[in-house]
Amino acid sequence: MPATAVREENTTVEFGERRRVRGPIEVLPETPPSSEQRRYEPRFRVVTRKPLVKQLSPAARSIQRSVALPVMIAAFLMVYVLFWTLNMRGAYYRDQLSRQIRMTRIEQAELEADKRRQQAPGTIFQRAAAFGMRPPEHTEFAQVPAGRAPEKGTAIR
Repeated sequence: MPATAVREENTTVEFGERRRVRGPIEVLPETPPSSEQRRYEPRFRVVTRKPLVKQLSPAARSIQRSVALPVMIAAFLMVYVLFWTLNMRGAYYRDQLSRQIRMTRIEQAELEADKRRQQAPGTIFQRAAAFGMRPPEHTEFAQVPAGRAPEKGTAIR
């Protein structure tokens, strides 16, 4: 349908298939509905500014990419070597500790064997004889009367 409608006398004109009008010819200007008559204008003017970060040209971006990839690979390899070195150091230190533990256990076993040898009755009698000691001639043992326990702090006769 046209934006303006013209009516002739005794003719019927339809406006958007809503109503039929009969009468003399008149030109009807198209007026927008009241909700669209005035457009909203922002209070402040919007200014578009240039971005603060300069956009790189495609050549610069490709150079940047070609440098970034080897740098990332080098960083990965450095981290790998770091962890490998730490692992080797840890293994070396662990081996040292296990070697020290093994030597300490051997030494402890030797000391225990020497202690048992010195605590043996034959060794004790030999050393006592070397110091001029002699075995007791008569050994007396204390006898407790049957059914009677000594009181605390009293001597047994």
